[in-house]
Amino acid sequence: MGLSMHDQRVLADIEQHLADRDPALARLLGSFGDRRSRLRAAVRDAWLGTVVVAAGVSFLLGMSLLSLGESGRSRAVTACGGAAFAVSGLIVLAVLIVTGRRRRAG
Repeated sequence: MGLSMHDQRVLADIEQHLADRDPALARLLGSFGDRRSRLRAAVRDAWLGTVVVAAGVSFLLGMSLLSLGESGRSRAVTACGGAAFAVSGLIVLAVLIVTGRRRRAG
């Protein structure tokens, strides 16, 4: 069932006001149900999950190597643990920066 000309003009006016006031929301609503947007969201979620798992594994590895190095007094193991711990922190920081920029960009 088609819309009347009046209804089409009203919808176009609403879309224009929305695009002027909140372009990010207008893009989101415009891509609602779009197959590409769902695919991008799935890829983004998979990427974020992989990064979070990598940060968690790096954190656990760092903590275990730090404790093992301190108990055995091995400087090399302690240094590797510290490096792994630092990498996990950098991964988390990078994710926070990227997601913050994406939110600001819309």
